[in-house]
Amino acid sequence: MWASAGAYPPLNVFRQGDDIVLITELPGIRKSDLDIRVKGNTIRIAGSKAVHYGAAGALHRRERLAGRFDRAITLPVEVDADRVKAEYRDGILALYLPRAERDKPKSMDPLYTEYNIGHFARSFTLSNKIDQQQISAQLDDGVLTLTLKKAKEAMPRRIAIS
Repeated sequence: MWASAGAYPPLNVFRQGDDIVLITELPGIRKSDLDIRVKGNTIRIAGSKAVHYGAAGALHRRERLAGRFDRAITLPVEVDADRVKAEYRDGILALYLPRAERDKPKSMDPLYTEYNIGHFARSFTLSNKIDQQQISAQLDDGVLTLTLKKAKEAMPRRIAIS
């Protein structure tokens, strides 16, 4: 039924901390006609929508679709299905999908270290492939741009073609 209309229902998926939030529009669909399933990192939203035109009216244009829909999406993280929360109000479905503990990153040694000194500070060690005499910085509307040029010995050697 929905194949010619593209992916249905339309949805937005975004991260909120470690967790995922999915928002989808399902206008005209009763909560009792929805079936939501979660397994691993797959979310499935299925349901049906009925559109009643009345027996006395002659149909002039039909743009409101009716029938069954079924959509599955794969998330980049595994979800804890026991802690999923769903809210449905005014045709908007919100799914709060907590990331499974076993899928959360474990502590690791940092590649570089940041130190907070005063209001804001960041420090890091530069590679010997950077020409430290050619470093420049520019602050424009609160955005700091650092330009780090490669040292001459780190530049690729251009090969002449004869």
